[in-house]
Amino acid sequence: MNGIILMLCADMVFAVMASATKWTGAHIPSFEVVFVRSALSSAALILICEIKGVSLRPKEPILLWSRGIIGYIAMQCFFWALPQIALGTAVTLNYTAPLFAVALSFVWIREKPTLTAKLGLAISFVGVWLLASPQFGGRPEALFAALVSGLFAGGVYVLIRRSRHADDPLLVILYFTLTSTLASGAWTIAAGWVAPSAGEWAGLAAITVSSFIGQICLTYSLHKAPVWVVSPFAYLTPVLSLILGWMFWKEVPSAQNLAGCAIVIACGVVMLAKRRTA
Repeated sequence: MNGIILMLCADMVFAVMASATKWTGAHIPSFEVVFVRSALSSAALILICEIKGVSLRPKEPILLWSRGIIGYIAMQCFFWALPQIALGTAVTLNYTAPLFAVALSFVWIREKPTLTAKLGLAISFVGVWLLASPQFGGRPEALFAALVSGLFAGGVYVLIRRSRHADDPLLVILYFTLTSTLASGAWTIAAGWVAPSAGEWAGLAAITVSSFIGQICLTYSLHKAPVWVVSPFAYLTPVLSLILGWMFWKEVPSAQNLAGCAIVIACGVVMLAKRRTA
């Protein structure tokens, strides 16, 4: 139950983060948004680790750096796509992560795929097509980036679960933010710093705080309960994002959009509910 509650909290703050990113990313380059978010989060995490006496030396450094690299790619793709397509579409495509997590666990943990899993994956991409195809004429590369973010985020789910007995959850998040800081910082230096306005700094602050809280809730959720238990509850975020997109950007989803979103969510919930091993 604690894992489920933490996942629901992550849902709400991640929806806020996506909305703030969509607004701020329309004015500030995505790699700069990632840099500010990651650098401030890293500083806060180092301070918290020092206060709590958490060693900064990981037991499985390769696993943590791998999680950091994969997580950075997922976040960079997602942040880049958000300002360019509908909020609900971007978030739903990113939230194919639990579906990819189940698929990747077949490869990494050598679990044999069930018939339900095979059918669920196949049907879910029908939903992805219904959701994304109306926007192919606009920015197909942004749609692809959002889907790639889901693939890499699915890898993060599996790596977090695999590292739950090795390193403290705070250290897992810290290595992710450190990796993201280094990578996005290099991009920012190469492209040049774009000075944010006061309002944009407020947006960056909202992104940093919400993503920081969300990462902590997500990581502790996956440490406290199996993936198949908590992951279905993550689908509250796309629903909230559809509502926020309608409220703030007047993005009214079509019947086809809603059908695609419903199929992706239903397939994810069914697949994860059927998966009884962590």
